[in-house]
Amino acid sequence: MSRTQKLETASPNLRYQPMGLADLVDAIVKGLYGNRVRPYKQFCMDWNYYTEDSRREKILEEDIRDVCPPDILPAIASVVHGLCERDSMICPEYLLEAKAAEEMLLGGLPVDHPYCREVRDGAPDVCWQHNVFYEEGLLYSTCSILTSIRKQL
Repeated sequence: MSRTQKLETASPNLRYQPMGLADLVDAIVKGLYGNRVRPYKQFCMDWNYYTEDSRREKILEEDIRDVCPPDILPAIASVVHGLCERDSMICPEYLLEAKAAEEMLLGGLPVDHPYCREVRDGAPDVCWQHNVFYEEGLLYSTCSILTSIRKQL
């Protein structure tokens, strides 16, 4: 049963656990969502659903340096940094320092195509610090299933 199916059939008493940084690394490495950008979107959806600073701070406490491949860390850093900056939270120092060797889009595409350059040029400012670019809308992703379950509680 997929994560979505579990949420749809869950009792209102179920306490859904948001995706943490280690979960994000795991999803990317194992290809759990079927494409390279979907895990980041799920992370953003969870971040946007659980708006309590205490939950977000707990997510940020996870140090993923030992479990995250070095080629993935700058992408995670770019997204987390964008969320932290948007929500006036402190991003962990090790994430602030992560930077890809070459400019790329989230998911690993190089920035050598006109569309990719367009995404890069419209990306949040924090992306330049990490050399990993994405459309700003990613940071505002929401999940209608989670929202509808929350309304029923």
